[in-house]
Amino acid sequence: MKKLFVSMIALLLLIGSTVSAQNQQQRRTPEERAKMQADAVKTALSLNDDQTAKVVTILIATSKKVDSLRTANQGGDRQAMMTAMKPISDARDAQIKAILTPDQATKFDAQKATLFGFRRPAQAPAQQ
Repeated sequence: MKKLFVSMIALLLLIGSTVSAQNQQQRRTPEERAKMQADAVKTALSLNDDQTAKVVTILIATSKKVDSLRTANQGGDRQAMMTAMKPISDARDAQIKAILTPDQATKFDAQKATLFGFRRPAQAPAQQ
C-alpha cells in the first residue's frame, strides 16, 4: 500500500512538471520565438552569419505583428485571425527568400511548414 501511494505521488509530480513545462513554452516573447525559428532556419538551410542576422530581423518583426494580432483577437474569430495572418506569413517568406541562394530557397520551400511550426494539416473549409 505504501509503495502504491509513493508511486501515485511520483506520477502526479511528473504530470505536474510536464504541464508546467508546456505552459512556459507558450509564454515566450516574440523575440524568443523569432530566435528559436531563426536557429531552425539557420541549421536547416546552412545560412551564413549575415543571412542569419537578416532572418532574425525579419522573424522578430513578423513575430511582433502576429503577437499583436493574437492579442487583438483573444476569444475572437479564429478563421478571421488566420486570414489576417496569411499576408504577414507571405511577406515573411518573400523577405527570407530574397536573402537566400537559389539552392537555399528550394530547401526553404520544401521545409517551410516544418521550420515555422505548422504541425497540423490544413483544415478543409466547412461544408454548408
